[in-house]
Amino acid sequence: MQKNIRLILSLQGMLWIVLAFLHWQEYSNLAITILLAVDGLGFLALAFLYSWRKLFRFATLFYLLVNLVLTITDQMGLADYLVLALNTILILLVLVDLRGGGAAAVKKGS
Repeated sequence: MQKNIRLILSLQGMLWIVLAFLHWQEYSNLAITILLAVDGLGFLALAFLYSWRKLFRFATLFYLLVNLVLTITDQMGLADYLVLALNTILILLVLVDLRGGGAAAVKKGS
């Protein structure tokens, strides 16, 4: 479970960094570009730290919730719907992981 969460966090981090680059190419707005890149770096950092301590799992959940709110309170485009789907999936996976429903639940069900 944690490997899947870390993989999706990494993919989303790379997505934000690509979006930052594309935004810079099209609009040359440095402030927005930096915010997008920092968001991507935040996802990558959480992907790296996720398995270390339970505190980082709660930090990941908080980060995802904040990103979810910011995504739906802005104009919605294709990238926003993709991020909304990724955030929703990640939130559900992190909640299951925090409840201890990862590998332990699979073993119990077998």
